[in-house]
Amino acid sequence: MMTYQTNLQRQQYQLASLVKQSQEVKKDLAELSIVRFSLCWSGETGEDCFTDGPGDHC
Repeated sequence: MMTYQTNLQRQQYQLASLVKQSQEVKKDLAELSIVRFSLCWSGETGEDCFTDGPGDHC
């Protein structure tokens, strides 16, 4: 029973850690999206960011 409980506790800790990492990644992606959009909107990329096709940058 002790081994089962220890394994369960380890898995719960790992799950909590993964959830936290996932939240951090989502936050980072949101921040990157804002920066990317801002650069395109300001024209700083030198590209037409609002075209459809393989060369899209935004």
